[in-house]
Amino acid sequence: MYKEIKCLRCGKIMEFVKREPIQLGKESRYTPGFADDCLPAEIYVCPECGEYHFFKPENDLENPEVELVKCNWCKKQHDKIILSVRNADTNREIYNMKNKISAVLGILCLAFLILWFSGILPKEAAKLSAERYMKNEVLYGEFYHAEYAEYSPAHDSYFVYFSGGPNPSGEMGTTRHIGVYYRFFPFFVWYDSMYPG
Repeated sequence: MYKEIKCLRCGKIMEFVKREPIQLGKESRYTPGFADDCLPAEIYVCPECGEYHFFKPENDLENPEVELVKCNWCKKQHDKIILSVRNADTNREIYNMKNKISAVLGILCLAFLILWFSGILPKEAAKLSAERYMKNEVLYGEFYHAEYAEYSPAHDSYFVYFSGGPNPSGEMGTTRHIGVYYRFFPFFVWYDSMYPG
């Protein structure tokens, strides 16, 4: 049962009013009806002088006046007032974690876009496309290795330069360049210097 408390002002026995979460801020976006910060309290009032006293509530499961609810996390019964504050804290932590994840993903996306539209990633993509072409479509293509790639504004394409392959007489050491179209989506091989026509 609730404590018997004497009023500090007049010494009369105070009456229990109710348990209530005292809101310390604006209404929460996580748990409507509760503030972002709540202070669960047992409220007592003096019938003589009207003095209010606030006390930290005890999780008194034997008290029939305490409204109990089942916790979604531990599946046990808890005081509704105390649990609502705990849930608000948990929801706030989840919300903050989601914000951090969103911020990290946003930074990664921004970095990807910067690298892509600056031409760094498309150049590497062009090299990969040209290497795949040499490996799958060209006789003795495995003997060639990519040296570098450069963008040609006149062709709106990347040219990837290879060396080390055989020439028609079978001697090694010839060079070859592959054109990969187009600037921001370089995945289509359209030119091979071995077959310029």
